[in-house]
Amino acid sequence: MVTPRWIEKALGIKDTAHSVLAPMPCKILRVEVEEGQQVKKEQVLVVIESMKMETSIRSPQDGVVSKIVHQQGELCKAGTALVEFEDPASIA
Repeated sequence: MVTPRWIEKALGIKDTAHSVLAPMPCKILRVEVEEGQQVKKEQVLVVIESMKMETSIRSPQDGVVSKIVHQQGELCKAGTALVEFEDPASIA
């Protein structure tokens, strides 16, 4: 059974299939890409700081960045989208 979109929106459920998520609560130190930029797998997208350690968040795939969700200096919760990619089906 498919969950209706209005229920997903009301519950705050997001489609994360084309997103890179924060692995832990963090602060955004640097955003290394721009919206519309073509990226390669393993390319650094965002550098975060958590528990006084810097971590580079890398692209899990080749693709085009559709949205930078959080900017430098912002705080994020674990599981929050940091970068969203264009749906490959919509590009073809």
